[in-house]
Amino acid sequence: CCFAVLLLHRPGEGSIMQSFDAPKGVQLINSGGDVTIERSSRAEKVRVEIDKGASNMDLDVKDGVLTVRGRNDPHIGNTDMRLTIPADTDLTVAGLAGDLSIGGRSDGKLSVQLLRGDVSAERVGALSVDILESGSVSVQRVEGPLNFRVQGSGELSVERA
Repeated sequence: CCFAVLLLHRPGEGSIMQSFDAPKGVQLINSGGDVTIERSSRAEKVRVEIDKGASNMDLDVKDGVLTVRGRNDPHIGNTDMRLTIPADTDLTVAGLAGDLSIGGRSDGKLSVQLLRGDVSAERVGALSVDILESGSVSVQRVEGPLNFRVQGSGELSVERA
């Protein structure tokens, strides 16, 4: 139905700061580097800040979902990204090689496909984790279903489920 091509504000070489309407969720795909996400009950839009490596990322909104996609192999990527998202936004992360930190509480779904790295989160609704190479996932609280699969080496820590 809907497809938007976005013109991005680039405050500096290789950086992005932009806000998006994404009521159906956020997808981060093929990202290499560190990602920090803050879930906020005050946020109405998704705010994306990429300090370095922005020239290797594509951002678009389609059918209410914001997709942030890396163009290169995430193993060689070095992107530093910060997102602020509405508290109950569903979040899908696929092909991450790096560390992901998610602050704030949410009843939204979190789905992570981790190549390698570490993931930490506070409270999530449902959680699905797939570790392909190596990594660890630490979540304080999972309110809904929990799925965990390791194809390489990995560990999961949940304080309360």
